[in-house]
Amino acid sequence: MGRKNLKHDSVEFAKMKIAKSFYRELYWVPGKRLWGKGPWIHEPDLVQWLEWKGGWAQYLCVTCRNEVTGVWLGYVGIPKCHWMHGLDRHDEVIQSILSHYEINYSGRFAADDIRGDDRAADYWYFGFDCGHGFDYSPGEEYRLKEMEKQMVFPVFGDVFGGITKSMDVLVQRMGLVNFETLRTKYQTYKTLDYAKSVCGTIARQLDLPK
Repeated sequence: MGRKNLKHDSVEFAKMKIAKSFYRELYWVPGKRLWGKGPWIHEPDLVQWLEWKGGWAQYLCVTCRNEVTGVWLGYVGIPKCHWMHGLDRHDEVIQSILSHYEINYSGRFAADDIRGDDRAADYWYFGFDCGHGFDYSPGEEYRLKEMEKQMVFPVFGDVFGGITKSMDVLVQRMGLVNFETLRTKYQTYKTLDYAKSVCGTIARQLDLPK
């Protein structure tokens, strides 16, 4: 299938130019290579793009990696003319928006200086993060393993390990569910593509009349 030809005076061409001017990728977490092999190695650490909804409505989406835990944070920004601009994340309207777990951020975007783009100065963002119970956090996992290696009191480590194993045996004998086992078994890393798809879902829900 050939590439679609767009006239230079068409609405689609204008949108494409604007979207291209906003799109940005940054790599800014060099330490992630210590976390081991995974999708995060080749992913960028910050991506900015425009979502087009309702004709000319522009929603500025940003995903950035938490440099400590390694998980994705996602933000969808709305322009000042949007009726939800300035709403708190606890507002009933915002809490009804489907996201990854929930919308847990509202306000200006803290990484404006990283983007270096003052065109988005008046945008108001609603955000989420991919660092919940069954989300795998490669940076956090690496940090915990390093703490275990550097434990100051090895004897205490042995005692603690023995207690943990005893609890595991007790849980098995009583037929209880070991949450830690479930967590490590079913945790999954939420990729950049997943975070971007959640941003798109939020943008569609924000594109509603008052």
